[in-house]
Amino acid sequence: MDKIFFTAGEKLRYLRKKYNLTQEELVGKEKKDYYISKIENGHRKLDYSTANIINNVINAKVQEIGVKTDVEVTIEWLMADVKKQIKYILKKYIMELNVNPSKEKIENVITKIKELEKIDKVEDYQIFRFFYCCFQYFKKNDLKIAREYLSKMQEITSRNKYILRELYVIKEMTYVNALLEKYEDIVIWGNISKTISKSKNVKFFMKKIEFNMVLAFYMLKKFEICKEMIKYIENEYEFDEEEQFDIEIMKVNCLKVNKKYHQAEKVLDNLIKKTNDSYRSIMCINNIAEIKYLNNSKEAIGIIKKALTIEVPSDISFKVREAELLKNALDIYIKFNYYSIEINNVFEKLYDITILLGDYKLMIKAISSMFNYYKMKNNLKGMRNLLYRLEKLEVNNSQKGILLCKIIMYLVLKDKTFELSYDYYNIIEKIVI
Repeated sequence: MDKIFFTAGEKLRYLRKKYNLTQEELVGKEKKDYYISKIENGHRKLDYSTANIINNVINAKVQEIGVKTDVEVTIEWLMADVKKQIKYILKKYIMELNVNPSKEKIENVITKIKELEKIDKVEDYQIFRFFYCCFQYFKKNDLKIAREYLSKMQEITSRNKYILRELYVIKEMTYVNALLEKYEDIVIWGNISKTISKSKNVKFFMKKIEFNMVLAFYMLKKFEICKEMIKYIENEYEFDEEEQFDIEIMKVNCLKVNKKYHQAEKVLDNLIKKTNDSYRSIMCINNIAEIKYLNNSKEAIGIIKKALTIEVPSDISFKVREAELLKNALDIYIKFNYYSIEINNVFEKLYDITILLGDYKLMIKAISSMFNYYKMKNNLKGMRNLLYRLEKLEVNNSQKGILLCKIIMYLVLKDKTFELSYDYYNIIEKIVI
């Protein structure tokens, strides 16, 4: 950790010892020895002119012999008290994180902050800036950890009444929760934002938050509220091209719920013509494929294959959408009895992404789809593979238990080489009872 000095005198003694300087050599002949002695002994404060002389001497010495100190010597540092030294040190850590962040660096800074807090309290605004760097890193790498840092940031902003920062945090919280499919949480945070925003004109943040609330109400199957909120936000706010695209997708989803497939497809066709963005194109094509699937049209196969060929960035937020696309492709291929090799390839890709995202809910749905497919094909090897993968999932819930029970029972009845172990018997017993 960067060295912390409690007095200016400690700094001067440290610098003299480091570079083997006398008191006179440290400040030149302009200042008397007893003047420096008083500073070193705490009987006199270090003034700006003396700090400037010392700064120049030390920097010249560094260039002469090439030996650096444990700290960056500046006039500001020489005159800084403990709180300011901590501020400078944290500022340096944060700048390093901004340039080249990593999980290891973040953990290292957390350790250093704990050491600094033993010396003096670290200010909330400094901790907020550090948490912000952590959030930006984990937003691209681990959404669950990103959400934890947002919670810590919200505590700081709420405690200090940083209204704009708190609304920024809530905006990001609703976005991350949307990616994690925590829709109830989006509604809760959205309602919190409304109580905060009454005191300021904060339309920029509220627009983003209320849009995410629209998404949440849709996913919670509260379609009437969703439609009403779409009307409200279109009247209340101005949207850029990207935001308007998202609104149109929400309208498409509401049309699909009401089985107005033809209208939904027309909206999607218009959106495809207007966009050159690969990510948006995939969303539109995926929706069209789903509409064809719902209409029992085999055209869905060709359309979803087209979506799968489009390249997207490797950012984790795109992985969430890619997982949705692959699940849609899996359902389409199975429904229309497409080539087994294609079905298995899609399932393998989906399995890898859901494990990366920790989306066990989607993984269990995919395994359930494959169970029905292998059952139709009487594929015993495939069933054993599903059993192995399902057992490996680090989650325990009723959906997993029921699916395990189905696979085990199928293998007991169809596979003469399958042994019903004590553990498998217990799984069946728990579900049946």
